[in-house]
Amino acid sequence: MEKVSLRQGAWNGDAAVRLAANLDPKDPTYSIQELQREVEQGSSWLYEVYQGSAFLGWIVVFVEDFGGGREMIIQNGAAVVNDQNILKLVMSSVEPYARQQGCSVIRTHISTSKKGLARKFKALGFNEAEVILRKAI
Repeated sequence: MEKVSLRQGAWNGDAAVRLAANLDPKDPTYSIQELQREVEQGSSWLYEVYQGSAFLGWIVVFVEDFGGGREMIIQNGAAVVNDQNILKLVMSSVEPYARQQGCSVIRTHISTSKKGLARKFKALGFNEAEVILRKAI
């Protein structure tokens, strides 16, 4: 199997459409425009994911100093291929990259409407760390 790699990319319309589809429509607190601004300002990074020369999709991450260490936060991701193992493939390149950035933890926030995605992350060794509750006022 060919190695999966990350290549830093520029914000673009295709990525925006695919990434926007992954945002929770019931949670208006974070928009695709905010994600775009963060990438364009350099506080978050958009990576194109390849397996060999085959384009698989995008992932958006940032690094945060947190609790005495560094964490890589996966903000969003979108695949252009229909592969049940896509998350596992992507994480095979994200984990070494996070280590190169001095991170000892990778974290992500998943909408409660995406229970299947949460199960896939847990199968890769992620653990539920907290529950966030919101109340509209």
